[in-house]
Amino acid sequence: MVLSSQALGFLLLLSLYPIDAITKKLPPALLNPLLECTLETLITSPSSLEIIFELSKLMMDSYFTSDPRQSQSVYDFLKEKCKDLCNLDKLPMLKGFELLKEAKRMPKEKMLLSLKDAQDHLMNLKHALPLNQITDVLRHYQEIGFQLGSLDLIASNASKLPPLAPDSESYYTLVNIPLDSVRKALQSSPLTCPEQADLLHGLKHLLENVNDKLFHKAVYDWFLNNNLPTLLYEICSIYFLEYLSTSPITDKMSARCCYFISKSMYCAAARHLFEYALDEDNHDLTLARRIELLNQAKGCTENNNTLDTAPNFFQLGKEIKVCLEAADIQLQVIEEYSELCPGTQDPELLEKLNSKLYPIQELYLDFVCPLNLSKAMQSILEKDPLASI
Repeated sequence: MVLSSQALGFLLLLSLYPIDAITKKLPPALLNPLLECTLETLITSPSSLEIIFELSKLMMDSYFTSDPRQSQSVYDFLKEKCKDLCNLDKLPMLKGFELLKEAKRMPKEKMLLSLKDAQDHLMNLKHALPLNQITDVLRHYQEIGFQLGSLDLIASNASKLPPLAPDSESYYTLVNIPLDSVRKALQSSPLTCPEQADLLHGLKHLLENVNDKLFHKAVYDWFLNNNLPTLLYEICSIYFLEYLSTSPITDKMSARCCYFISKSMYCAAARHLFEYALDEDNHDLTLARRIELLNQAKGCTENNNTLDTAPNFFQLGKEIKVCLEAADIQLQVIEEYSELCPGTQDPELLEKLNSKLYPIQELYLDFVCPLNLSKAMQSILEKDPLASI
């Protein structure tokens, strides 16, 4: 009985609109079912729900063009009088689209209010918008410069995806659309681009209110891929260190150390720089680069302004110093070997010496003695008389 009265109410609403104009715009696949539709099938047939949705959309679209207030009346009528017959989850989406269209036509001072209303409707859906529809919304948002709203909408929709949804990654990569549009502003100097501070403040606030780690990862990836780590440190959230700890570690280790230094966490920075320099699995690091990292770590341990009182801070400084002494001798081994065998060096041996850091005793036993490098041997015995034992 309830559905019957709602169906009659819907037909009454439909009678106010020229049926010819509606049928011309209806998708062909729904036209024949509409022509065969009765009051009974309108209530019971699953395909009728799709017909009702399309007809509602067409009425709202048509009224919006001539009079947006009529569009609002259609929406309110459907929500109040046809709530069991219509797909109420889709109705806010329709209303959101209508408000978005309305906002684009408004002067700037009134646009934000309408945009906020559109955003509320689009974010209050029970399910995520289909990928093609959210992409379409983002396109409209970019045309009016609503980048933070774009990111908020992406986060809201991605959080509604079912676990292991096949297209979930595509939702997260959508963050590139609004962020790419503000790349120039973010890459500019704050002095020449005042809106940069507002963007960063808004983005930081957004990340603080989003609990989706994958969304945070997508934003962090964009900043690092666009070589903007310093700005990333300003907006990063509680998930940032976890993000930097995920594999592959080597491409994020430098960013992690810079983050610690920017926050005056010198003991943590020194520890990570030290571990980075010792990483034997990172074959891209040359001996010179490893020594550079060790010197940076040493500088962190010697920082007089540090508030870090970790008990192992002093011990870490000693370990770094010992490692640096061994690295200097390792450089000396390479230089002396190259002088003794000009043009005839073993490339595998040189690659081995340049691929990782060796302790003094290992240098002595594996390289200095077999190659009979007297200068390096003297330096080792001066530093560590027990190395030859």
